Amino acid sequence: RVSCKFTPPSSSSSSSSSSSSSLSPSSSSSSLSTLLSFPSVLAHIVLLFPWRIRVGTECVLHCHTLRVSCKFTPPSSSSSSSSSSSSSLSPSSSSSSLSTLLSFPSVLAHIVLLFPWRIRVGTECVLHCHTLRVSCKFTQLISIVDPKNKYTILQQHPITVQKGDHAVVRLSLLRRCHVEAFSSFPRLGSFILREGFTIIAAGVIKEVILQDT
Repeated sequence: RVSCKFTPPSSSSSSSSSSSSSLSPSSSSSSLSTLLSFPSVLAHIVLLFPWRIRVGTECVLHCHTLRVSCKFTPPSSSSSSSSSSSSSLSPSSSSSSLSTLLSFPSVLAHIVLLFPWRIRVGTECVLHCHTLRVSCKFTQLISIVDPKNKYTILQQHPITVQKGDHAVVRLSLLRRCHVEAFSSFPRLGSFILREGFTIIAAGVIKEVILQDT
């Protein structure tokens, strides 16, 4: 939520008048239609609670920062005509996305320690990633790298990580959640680590490692 103000186009925008045609109503109609209508979605779900879902069942859908009431409805006639596209929602194709929600992932991350604190294997803190807040545990300290060149390893498998160190670590997240590698989705791949009200480290996710529950 942020305040905004309508301003006249700047001089730099006049030079890019040729690109302004891409913002015509015809090109943005598909984006606006989702905001001006009540959309329905075809989804692959896994029921986690001993509950019976029927047509007409109502609940609340949480999608990233969105929270909206929803209702289970039968497929419409228009969806039957697109049955060929519904094969893209098969369990095999969506298993990779669902597996991150149904497991307790661990992440391979590059962190910078900002607080005079010593991190060891077994240290627990709270990871904040966009709107996500989840407890985590350091399960492996892989290396300390050079701040100027992340490919230069200064120490392999350190016992502790201290303030100012750039380290590659493995963090286990202690509940089901969804995160991404920074290279594929920067917003869900950057995080801070807190202990109480103190920010102890910041970092980016290099790889998401799925593990059994």
